[in-house]
Amino acid sequence: MINKIVIGITVLLCLFAFVGEVYDYFTVDKITISERQEKAKEDSEETYISYDTKRFINANEEQKECVRTLGQGVYSHKPLTWKLDACNIP
Repeated sequence: MINKIVIGITVLLCLFAFVGEVYDYFTVDKITISERQEKAKEDSEETYISYDTKRFINANEEQKECVRTLGQGVYSHKPLTWKLDACNIP
């Protein structure tokens, strides 16, 4: 009789341990997935902006219009750096 009780308790403890391990396994995976999604979101928000793009963004409207005009004419093949320099954008 005592052997059956000891075996029963051992089986229950093993079952609880197994259930706990399974729960931890799936919980850790969910945390890892959410952390990966959060990291991906942060990475996409922190996209690289080139120095020339920053120069263009910080320019006033007249300077931006100058760059747009150069982009449509005979100088359209020139790089953005050249257009920014031609329009005196610091």
